[in-house]
Amino acid sequence: MRGNIGLPRLDDFCWIAAQESNVYAGLSVVMAFVHLRPRYFGEIMGNLLCWLGPEKLCFGSDYAIGSPKWLIDKFMAYDIPDDLQQEYHASLTLEIKRKILGKNMARLYDIDIAAQQTKLRQDGVGLPR
Repeated sequence: MRGNIGLPRLDDFCWIAAQESNVYAGLSVVMAFVHLRPRYFGEIMGNLLCWLGPEKLCFGSDYAIGSPKWLIDKFMAYDIPDDLQQEYHASLTLEIKRKILGKNMARLYDIDIAAQQTKLRQDGVGLPR
């Protein structure tokens, strides 16, 4: 089961997800805060990493039209402020960001990332026209 993190009731969500092995945090509701309110985003991510760990966090953007690339770029450049890292004992390393952006979902859906990358490179869809 995967769902959004239930803002503004983050503590309730964390309490449930920490106890249930099949509850994962979908980040689509909070991802825009990386740009709009970066410190608040750090508080949310600090809580989620502290309570759930990086293996239960999954990227989402709710972008049905257009590309979320700008959001991914902001996320990749972001780091939790130092004081919040100390408070929550959490940081966003490159490996943690990779888990959040896709490795966790690949694991849940039993997708071999290397095999899928090879397949996608050969399909011609992403080639310039």
